[in-house]
Amino acid sequence: QRLAASEIVPGDVLALRAGEPVAADARVVAARDLAADESTLTGESEPAEKSAARVDAAAPLADRRSMVYAGTTIASGEGAAIVVATGGRTALGDIQRALSREGERTPPIEQELAWMGRRLAAFALASSSAVVVVGLARRRPLRALGRSAVALGVAAIPEGLPAVGTTALALASRRLLGRGIVIRRLAAAETLGAVSVVCADKTGTLTENRMQVAEIFLPGEGVLRVERGGRARAGA
Repeated sequence: QRLAASEIVPGDVLALRAGEPVAADARVVAARDLAADESTLTGESEPAEKSAARVDAAAPLADRRSMVYAGTTIASGEGAAIVVATGGRTALGDIQRALSREGERTPPIEQELAWMGRRLAAFALASSSAVVVVGLARRRPLRALGRSAVALGVAAIPEGLPAVGTTALALASRRLLGRGIVIRRLAAAETLGAVSVVCADKTGTLTENRMQVAEIFLPGEGVLRVERGGRARAGA
């Protein structure tokens, strides 16, 4: 019988068929050429084969061949599985909770500007205090010393610092636009510039999800470089 996903509870048996979504995390108990598309969880573009064989409980999610997960789709075959988790207790629910706990981080340039502002404020306070102490030692009028201290403190604060930072980010965004990169927030330009290493686990994450020949080495003829259109030209 067909039930709404909200009515499924642990212990129910799911009938798995090709093309149908998985409503809950379940342990496979019977499988016939069963494979599931788990790209929403693992990022793998190829369907993962499933079987009823036991798997180590400490195995990574992508290696748990005896489990099917909510939010995935059966790619081929058929089988049966016993529900073990629903709703927020599923693997997909764990990901959603992790994302909800992830707060928005302050861009590096804002952190540096805040640090510089605190240093300048401390310097201005120290300078103003020094002026007052020296003036009192020389028996200057207290009112005049107060005006001088306030004026020095205000002058030491760079009011144009935020404008300078915004202008620098705007220029960086313009340079990125000239290279075909569009960003929504100015702070992202500085964040991209601070990246030195990018780690990608597979093709398709930062690429076109396909491989292409770039160079061909022929004995006695050197290296042929393959252009994007598929033509080869002689190289050094």
